[in-house]
Amino acid sequence: MNGISENFQKKIDMLVRKEVIIKLVLFSFLFLIVLVFLGESRRKYILSESRHAFSVAVMEEKNLFIQEVSFQYKAEYSPNNISAEEKKNWGDQFYFIKEDSCCNRLDSLFRQELKGGGLELQTAVSRTFNGKTIASCQSDFFEKATLLHEYTYRKDENNQSDIILRAYICLPFYLLFDYKYFYILTLVYVLGVFIYLYYKQMRGKKDANCVLQPQVSMPSSAIENDEVTQERNIVQTEWITVTGDYLWDVKNHILKSGEKKIILKGESLRYFQQFVVAEHFFLNYGDLHALYKNRGIEESKDCIYHTILQLRKELKIVDVKVESIRGVGYRLLFD
Repeated sequence: MNGISENFQKKIDMLVRKEVIIKLVLFSFLFLIVLVFLGESRRKYILSESRHAFSVAVMEEKNLFIQEVSFQYKAEYSPNNISAEEKKNWGDQFYFIKEDSCCNRLDSLFRQELKGGGLELQTAVSRTFNGKTIASCQSDFFEKATLLHEYTYRKDENNQSDIILRAYICLPFYLLFDYKYFYILTLVYVLGVFIYLYYKQMRGKKDANCVLQPQVSMPSSAIENDEVTQERNIVQTEWITVTGDYLWDVKNHILKSGEKKIILKGESLRYFQQFVVAEHFFLNYGDLHALYKNRGIEESKDCIYHTILQLRKELKIVDVKVESIRGVGYRLLFD
């Protein structure tokens, strides 16, 4: 009997472990989806803030190093439709190419603006003029950098004379998760896993109270033995017919069919007593949940599942099946 009990318990433990693993995998997958969403939101935020910082740096460079001048401009005498403001901006950039060809000054202002916004990133700035590009960094930086913004300044319709100003940042993967919400979410995930495992451990102890060790049939000789009868306190038997050749001893809780007999105890006994008095030996889920009025719905589900599993193993000895009717309940089938 101990061997059967151990095998039964091993199967229960295996089912519980499988359930735990499945739920942890689903929980981890959900956690990963949330991480991807937060990472993408963080990336968009950093790019947006960096574009703004670069725009501020461009204006600050002009304010610091370009003197304000006044001039008259008559658009009717212009050979093209390019505005005076755009031509002036081109002139400012042409001046910066002469004064700071490697864009180090603008790059420094750019990093300063980012740092003021709480972002410490690797940056680079480049200017392209007459087909030649000069940047504030080494060429290998562009392999890992992200193009952030691009301005084109014109003075005429000749594209060769355009000045193209570009800004780059290096956005490491770890930086997408280097903020408080990521750490809070990770903490919630870890705590959630520990709480769930602790809950399942406590639930397992409760299940032990509602699931007894499975019983096995005893030979007729053992039942008729006076010593065994005295140990089990079996009184005079009073057999009633359940169906066919199945007899049920109400007092001693013995079910027999021909030479096969079993003694039911605990939850198995309580369930069987409900089945044999029910119409067509059928109990719906509501009938079974009613047996656990003082327990939560999830706890009663677990008790029902484990007890039905135990009852199946016991009744199989006398060729009785517990049929599951999906979404409705269970029914006893007597062969």
